Amino acid sequence: MSNSVNPNFNFIKILNEEKTYKLLFPEREIGLAIVLIYEKIIDRVFEDEKFTEKDLHDAFETIYKTNVRYPKEVYSSHIMDLQEYFLDYNPELQKYFFKDYAYKFCKHAKETLIGGFKPTRIQEICTHLSKTLESRDTIEELKFWLKEVFKKYEPDLREQIDFLDRQITESIESLKKGTDFTNQNFLEILIATDDSMNNAQNHVKELRSAYSETKTIRGLLERKPNRDSEINVLISEVY
Repeated sequence: MSNSVNPNFNFIKILNEEKTYKLLFPEREIGLAIVLIYEKIIDRVFEDEKFTEKDLHDAFETIYKTNVRYPKEVYSSHIMDLQEYFLDYNPELQKYFFKDYAYKFCKHAKETLIGGFKPTRIQEICTHLSKTLESRDTIEELKFWLKEVFKKYEPDLREQIDFLDRQITESIESLKKGTDFTNQNFLEILIATDDSMNNAQNHVKELRSAYSETKTIRGLLERKPNRDSEINVLISEVY
C-alpha cells in the first residue's frame, strides 16, 4: 500500500528519529503500567476516566514489584515521556487522562491476545488459586485458603501436571519413532515429526503458563504479613 495520505511521509525515517520509537512503544514495565491504568478505566475505578499522579506512581510500583523504592524522579520522568503519545493533563483538576493513542494501544493488544486465549484446565485452576489468594488478608482467611481452597484443587492440579508430563513424554517418544526411515518416505516422516513437535510444544506452553501462575501464588504467600507457625508449615506444604 502506498502512502496515499502524504507521499512525502517517510515512516521508517520518522520512527527512527531520537526517542520516537521508544515513546510509541515504551519499555515493558512502563507499558504494563499503562495497561494497568487502562484496566482500571474499563472497570470504572476512576471518575470520568481521569486519574492522579499518585495513581500512576502506584501503577509503576505494582508493576516493578520491588522492595527498593524508586525515587519519585524516575516515575516522574516516565510520566513526562508518556505525555507525548499516551497521557494528557488537566491542570485545573490536576488529573491525567488517556490520549486516543493510549486507548488504541491497549485495546489492540487486548483484543489480539483474547483472540488467541484458550485457557486449559491447569491454567484455570492456577489462575483461580492466585485470584482467591489475593484477598486473604487476615490469619483466619489465609488459613482457610491454605487448608480448604488450595487443598480442594491440589489433587486436580497434580493430575493435570501428571497428564501433561505423560503427553510430553509420549510426544517425544513419537518423535523418536517418527524418524525411522525403514518403512516410510521422507515426506511422511516430515509430517509426522511436525505433528509430534506441535503437540509437545503445545503441552509445554500449558505447563509454562501454569508454572508462571504458581510463581505469582508463591510471591503472594511470601508477602503475606500475618503469619504464625501453623501458617508457615502450611505454606511450606504448598511450596
